[in-house]
Amino acid sequence: RYYLLAWGVLFVGIVFWVLSAYVVLPFPAVNYLLVGTVSETLLLSFALADRVKILRHTTQVLGEKVKHFRDLSQVDELTGLYNKRSMHQLLYTEMEKSEMGQGHLVMMVLDIDHFKQYNDKFGHWAGDEVLKQTGNLLLTILRKEDMAFRYGGEEFVVALPDSSVEKATNLAERIREELRK
Repeated sequence: RYYLLAWGVLFVGIVFWVLSAYVVLPFPAVNYLLVGTVSETLLLSFALADRVKILRHTTQVLGEKVKHFRDLSQVDELTGLYNKRSMHQLLYTEMEKSEMGQGHLVMMVLDIDHFKQYNDKFGHWAGDEVLKQTGNLLLTILRKEDMAFRYGGEEFVVALPDSSVEKATNLAERIREELRK
């Protein structure tokens, strides 16, 4: 709209400038051309500012969508834990740190016993609830720097950077006890 208005104002200024050669107008002919040119410049500035505003908004919306889809590709939607794909990416980095002597990495693999029989007896909805509760339990118990992954089915992997086998054993027992409850 600013572009059309700018070109329209310039066109009117040019028309008046041309008409001033044939008709007596209250102002000198040059003034009409100057007013048209200045008005066009201002309106084109508004048009540019409007376009920049639209592009910033579009960039922000696209950035939010990229983040949303990146999160979807890295997180298991049922449990809220990292998925198998992100596990490979994150663990590669942590293992490199560990190999370079920048800390230890302890890993646990958890498997829910008799999960197939539970699913068969109570249905997949009930099985999904067990998986969700297991994911919530892991997110609640683990430290901020620890990482929990749903590896597949009822299998989970927990990575404990800068931890010891003794701490991991105690944590595994605590997780087992909470799951038993």
